[in-house]
Amino acid sequence: MALTPQQQAANIAQNVKDWYGAAYAPKPVKKPSQGELDYWAKAGAPAQAPSYNPWGSLTYLSTKNQADAQYGVTAAKINNQVANNTSDIGADANGNINYSNIDVTNPFSKAALLQRNFNQQQARDTNSYAAQGQQRSGAMIRQRANTQFGFEQGQDQLQKSLSQMLAEANLQRSQADVDRGGAISAGLLASINGAPSPY
Repeated sequence: MALTPQQQAANIAQNVKDWYGAAYAPKPVKKPSQGELDYWAKAGAPAQAPSYNPWGSLTYLSTKNQADAQYGVTAAKINNQVANNTSDIGADANGNINYSNIDVTNPFSKAALLQRNFNQQQARDTNSYAAQGQQRSGAMIRQRANTQFGFEQGQDQLQKSLSQMLAEANLQRSQADVDRGGAISAGLLASINGAPSPY
């Protein structure tokens, strides 16, 4: 039958006493008497140290609230910047450019401007070669291919610009999150260092 922890401790204490004498035996923990408790209560000192919650201190809570507020302002600025840039480029809220359903009448969209220029260039090519009777010639086909290549090159540049802008926004969000976490950690450390003694 296995011994309880108390029995094991008693056996160890007895063995120490048998081998080395009573001077080396562990002393039992002495509980304060009622008189001692009354004395400390009258003296204004608690018999047991009060508990201290560093997460509930004014130092920590004020620091956390300030860090959260700053993070909210920074996140709002980043989101506003992304919204303006995507609108300027002509992308949707997810950062995609749909050239098959683009509003070419939007004068502020770079994608719309690119699509409008492409449509106008195609019309000029067709009219120019048709006026010369070469609307089915190899020159007309090559010109249309050049126009298409220029359009696709412009699409690629816009997409790269959009991707870079979104990546930079994500980096800014990550940095804001790191700054918030660092400020909150510093507030917790200050709260722990400012704990009353004893606690």
